[in-house]
Amino acid sequence: NFPAILDPEAQRVAAVTREILAENYLHFALERLELVEDKDGVTVKVRLSRSGSGELIDLDGKGVGLIDAVFEGLTRRFGA
Repeated sequence: NFPAILDPEAQRVAAVTREILAENYLHFALERLELVEDKDGVTVKVRLSRSGSGELIDLDGKGVGLIDAVFEGLTRRFGA
């Protein structure tokens, strides 16, 4: 089941994603986000908890904005 916050199209995409990734699908909850923005971009420190296991994961990332910095931290942590 998906949160009611998702519109119908987002729910469909989430369902297809889960179906394709199967056991490789990971879901996280945001526990903490620290963001510093300066003339060089954004630096983030993120703490996620993995749904189901409760495992805590700390990430550091840098980028031109929030999404870019978090994505950089995720790809460095989980590889791409």
